[in-house]
Amino acid sequence: MTTWNRTITFAVALCTAAFLMMVLYTGAGGMYFEGTWAERSGRADEIAERAARAAAADNKTADESVAMADVEPADEAPVEEAPAVEEDVAPEEETASAASSAYPDLPGDIANGEAIWRQCSACHVNDAEQNRIGPHLVGVLGREVASVDGFRYSDALLELDGQWTPEQLNVWLENPSDYAPGTKMSYRGVSDPTDREDIIKYLSQF
Repeated sequence: MTTWNRTITFAVALCTAAFLMMVLYTGAGGMYFEGTWAERSGRADEIAERAARAAAADNKTADESVAMADVEPADEAPVEEAPAVEEDVAPEEETASAASSAYPDLPGDIANGEAIWRQCSACHVNDAEQNRIGPHLVGVLGREVASVDGFRYSDALLELDGQWTPEQLNVWLENPSDYAPGTKMSYRGVSDPTDREDIIKYLSQF
């Protein structure tokens, strides 16, 4: 092969190689750009869809806020206060309370009166409305004579009128038989006037 033929053959081969390279590059480039464009287009669509969803959610929230703002609060019904309930007080408790307030300044020693009271506690109680051999003495100060329900008084006491005032109790405690002849109370009485004051003072608490 002559030098000229070699030159032509080399040139043809070079051109062929250049052509092939161009074809390959063009095809690959087209595929690359086509894939990139498709990928970018897909992402753009996805981004646009997300933006649309976010805008729709914002609009819904705004509409709900406006709707809530337009609703007027319901008028509250006035609250009625419950009427005050008064506790029922037993009549004899009222009498005892009235007696204590009616004689607040009675003379006497309560401690000594309580000691003397032990002689009376065999027949009477002063802290409960219970009758024993004698009637209970709850609220005795200021109480009507022979007025305790459920107790059978002697005729001597039933014939008496008035209330057990401190003065009347003082006379009664000195000698019950002299105060009401025929009474069933067999107590000899309290001779010491100071002791009588003390026991009356003590009983005024009940």
